[in-house]
Amino acid sequence: MIVAWSSPFWWFVVLFVGACVGSFLNVVIYRVPLNMSVNEPKRSFCPGCRKDIPWYRNIPIFTWVWQRGKCAECKMKIPVRYVLVEALTMILWGAAWYFFGMNGQPGEAFLLMVLLTLLVSISFIDAEHYIIPVKMTWWGAAFAIMGAYFFPELVTLVKSDLGWPGWREALVGFAAGYAVLQLVVWGEAGVRKAEVFF
Repeated sequence: MIVAWSSPFWWFVVLFVGACVGSFLNVVIYRVPLNMSVNEPKRSFCPGCRKDIPWYRNIPIFTWVWQRGKCAECKMKIPVRYVLVEALTMILWGAAWYFFGMNGQPGEAFLLMVLLTLLVSISFIDAEHYIIPVKMTWWGAAFAIMGAYFFPELVTLVKSDLGWPGWREALVGFAAGYAVLQLVVWGEAGVRKAEVFF
């Protein structure tokens, strides 16, 4: 028996997977700014005592609440950011599926989940370290432009054929955004040179 996309079953699956992805994003947010691999070590560990966290103490949202935001071994406080990332990712994935997946548009929902996942990662890394990983922004741009080909209505806001209509809007938006950011960089460099000169 095939479960229809509109079934609440898929929505609950998406919520669960979204929370698990949020748990992994905490690894990304912690390790990427420190130039650590997100794959090695494979298991999550406490930043304080450095002990591996077993799977039964790594259940998204629940574990943080159950342990009152502390490591089970060394009792070090675990920042509230961890549970916020898990909950936010779960909610955003659930919203994407609710508005698109449950309306028979699973492809659009999946694309939004990917982009929202990247956005959560970038936002929390930026908030904590004041840096934006360039690779993440390029991956986001690539997924968005690719998605605009298959799901042009997400950028044209009207139902249209595959291909050029979506690409045109996405490429114009990408070019405009890139140009504005480049102008900001050039402007800042110009101001610094002027300050040195005067």
